[in-house]
Amino acid sequence: MPHQSGDSLLPNQPPQKLRQFAGLYLKSGSIRRLTFEALSIEEAKEVAAGWGIGVEQEIGEGMTADPPPADSPETPEALTCTVWETVALLKLSRSTVYRLIAREVLRPLPGIRHKLIPRDQVARYAAGQPWQGRN
Repeated sequence: MPHQSGDSLLPNQPPQKLRQFAGLYLKSGSIRRLTFEALSIEEAKEVAAGWGIGVEQEIGEGMTADPPPADSPETPEALTCTVWETVALLKLSRSTVYRLIAREVLRPLPGIRHKLIPRDQVARYAAGQPWQGRN
């Protein structure tokens, strides 16, 4: 019988529910998203580290990691990263991302409450391209 999601591979063990997670990575300067299953956030982080990707979030009931349909207009969220998305993409700590913002290496959009960083800035930083910031 084939293995099904949520089945335990060990005999006499109760089945454990797999949870879905979204991961982020960079490919040719573009941000890509994938989904995968793990038993816990710790396991998801371990798997993601082995693949060289960042864990963005757990996908709960009613949530999806799928991008909007191609015919939908792009929204500011599609063009920007939150601080947590930037942390996951660059595999840096939250404090380091805020230091990069303070040094003006990454420049969030002005005039909004939450920090949203343009995705092209994140991709350029990850690619090691020169930047104009304070040291």
